[in-house]
Amino acid sequence: MNPLQVTIVGAGTVGGNTASILLSEAENIAARSGRRIELRAIASRDFDVAERLGLPSSLYTTDTDAAITDPETDVVVELIGGIHPAKEIITTALQAGKHVVTANKALLAYHGHELMGIARENGVALAFEASCAGGVPIIRILTQAMLGEQIDAIYGILNGTCNYILSQMGSSSYDEALAQAQELGLAEADPTLDVSGEDTAHKIAIMSTLAFGVRIPMESIQTIGIDSLDPADIRYAKRLGYVVKLLAMAQQTTEGPHVMVSPAFIPKEHPLARVDNAFNAISLYSNNLGHTLHYGRGAGGRPTASAVVSDIISLGAGTYTTAFAGSHIWADQAEPLQVLPQSMMEFRYYLRLELNDVAGALAEITAVFARHGISIASMLQDERWEQDSYIPVIITVHPTSADRIQQAITEMESLPVVNQRATVYSMVDEHPETPGLG
Repeated sequence: MNPLQVTIVGAGTVGGNTASILLSEAENIAARSGRRIELRAIASRDFDVAERLGLPSSLYTTDTDAAITDPETDVVVELIGGIHPAKEIITTALQAGKHVVTANKALLAYHGHELMGIARENGVALAFEASCAGGVPIIRILTQAMLGEQIDAIYGILNGTCNYILSQMGSSSYDEALAQAQELGLAEADPTLDVSGEDTAHKIAIMSTLAFGVRIPMESIQTIGIDSLDPADIRYAKRLGYVVKLLAMAQQTTEGPHVMVSPAFIPKEHPLARVDNAFNAISLYSNNLGHTLHYGRGAGGRPTASAVVSDIISLGAGTYTTAFAGSHIWADQAEPLQVLPQSMMEFRYYLRLELNDVAGALAEITAVFARHGISIASMLQDERWEQDSYIPVIITVHPTSADRIQQAITEMESLPVVNQRATVYSMVDEHPETPGLG
């Protein structure tokens, strides 16, 4: 069998490490996969990372168009990120009859169905294992290993930057934790895409489309980040037996899918509560397997590059091309479907209120809950600090709709006894497994 010829577009951290693995592990890959993989070119405008990694300069080119349309190239690997010009590069490569591997979650979340359609029209495949969870092979699990399963829910910690920051915020402020992440190379100089939750939303859009067989539009995913999270809420969560994580949630209900991204309180006994620092984890719930947990490094050049190389090997062996051509779960084969609004879902909620230290303040709050039909599960009240004019009160409530809790909060915030806006987060319990498993 002829060697598989690979061109990489983008010589940053992931691109450079992908090239490094292909070169350093060439003999091992050939021996184990049955096909030799040869790196034909690295196309980029900047080769600083490639030079630091000691990659051969004979592979460097600045002529991307020539590299991706080279008749000898079998696979184009797009690792520049962003929407443009990545979309045009991938389109050109697919139309030239090249398989494409990408880690570009933003592009896939918005345009994956278009690109997969172009790939199918040209008899090639679009592979994207590295797009969602770094080194965790969640795409292969969803598209191959669990094809016989009906997936009911996905709960995921999908952003290593946010998870590191939250892991540090028990003892540090948000700004301090972010600075630590930036010093370690776990956060960008501009961390907005990560801390806003948008990066996580891209990933859960891709995963839920594959899991539920419908195309999930990005604009229908409610997304809340961690940039306004107060360390006080992390400390209160610990006192209540919970940890706070930026959680991606996708659930299949009888009315349709519900998908959201938000900081959430998770019971400390839940496996996801133990996922710290830059690690990722995905909990899947399905009708036959029940609960499975998939855990690994979700950030960093080497883990992400490992997932890219895995796709290249699968294309060379023909296993991915067979799955892409044969199964009917891909975004280009799915109809778009708006997810259920948050108002239709019920959760338990955590609320933190700051009440003025006056008689009857708590009675006014409990009366509001009663008027809105919301049942209080627990209440925690600390003594007033001398320098403060208010008393912090923590309330958790039994499952209720987002609309109902928001109406109650709006009424409470209008009361003279409430010092400032309420803080509210959902509380996520273990997803119920399908009855009869065991």
